[in-house]
Amino acid sequence: ELKREIERRKRVEEELRAREVLLRESESRFRALAETTSAAIFIVQEGKIRYANPAARFITGYGPEELVGLELWRLAHPSYQAPLRENRLVSRWSDDVHARYEIKIIHKNGEPRWVDMTAGDMEYQARPAWVFTAFDITERDMAEQALRKARDELEVRVAQRTAEIQAASQRIETILRTLPVAVVVADETGYIVDANGAFESLWDSD
Repeated sequence: ELKREIERRKRVEEELRAREVLLRESESRFRALAETTSAAIFIVQEGKIRYANPAARFITGYGPEELVGLELWRLAHPSYQAPLRENRLVSRWSDDVHARYEIKIIHKNGEPRWVDMTAGDMEYQARPAWVFTAFDITERDMAEQALRKARDELEVRVAQRTAEIQAASQRIETILRTLPVAVVVADETGYIVDANGAFESLWDSD
């Protein structure tokens, strides 16, 4: 029995060592990917950032060493802090890992930035965690806003010009109808397309 117990423990220890090797290899592959991608990556446990890749600096302005230990919601714009702090967004992500959100954050220099963020659950150092990826879409958002503004301004100018043309047409129509002299309008083939009252009176008198 003692021999069997020793053999069982050896098998368990070998399995544990194999799992540890796989875990280290997995984390090594993750870090190799995370530290070379242009997307910001954050690993969050219990609301706090446990890992941030180098690209996080370009989006947040903070280095990875400054981000570790920081609560994720503190990076968000005040209007987005409550949903992050209360895990409302994360709970919705847990239902659909592929959900995406556009969130406003505050850069270290105080400027607001827009990021396209996704999240999924994972294990980090043998504990449940969330992994967030984020892309800076501030320039795209500004371009879209400029495009919408230009489109709105164009629509306003078109409406104004249309109103001006309609007003001018009405003035011409009024003048045409009230002139004491006969006025007739013909198309390029010679057919009469319009005439004022004086012309109609003249025609009737003939």
